[in-house]
Amino acid sequence: MVENTRYHVSLKGKMYVSGSVRDEFSGVKEVSYNVSNKDGVFADVSGVTSWTPMKSTGKDGSYAISLPENDMNYVVYLKIVDYSGNVSYVSTNGAVIDTQAPKINVTLPTDINGIYASNVNVGVSVSDNAATGVVSGIRSVSYKVISLGQQTQTGDLYTHTLQQQEV
Repeated sequence: MVENTRYHVSLKGKMYVSGSVRDEFSGVKEVSYNVSNKDGVFADVSGVTSWTPMKSTGKDGSYAISLPENDMNYVVYLKIVDYSGNVSYVSTNGAVIDTQAPKINVTLPTDINGIYASNVNVGVSVSDNAATGVVSGIRSVSYKVISLGQQTQTGDLYTHTLQQQEV
């Protein structure tokens, strides 16, 4: 019944789930959805009672869902019913909305006036805010050194590369 599903992920702002459904024999009667912020997946989605009817299913079977803009881990479930009464379920594999900036801590050596005559060892630590329980991870950490208004150094300290199994 599900023809295609796309997950529009924006970790800062709105997130959409869209796609289209169809049934070649009796046609799609209704599509409803459930947005869960519980970890894991439902063992039996047929027991879920809080289904929201899809208001904007197009004549071509297209649909779109906008998720709440709260910092949360989400799983979206679809319930598709055809005119013969057959029911199909499909779910996303999870999504994260994280609107909180990472925490950055820079440690400089102690000096009376902040003027250094030689190389300076700088400590940098970056962490994602786990206070909400929702973290998307650190994508990259880079630096820029400016001396007397001129950029003298730049570099990348860390860059995350997406592994195939994480998609």
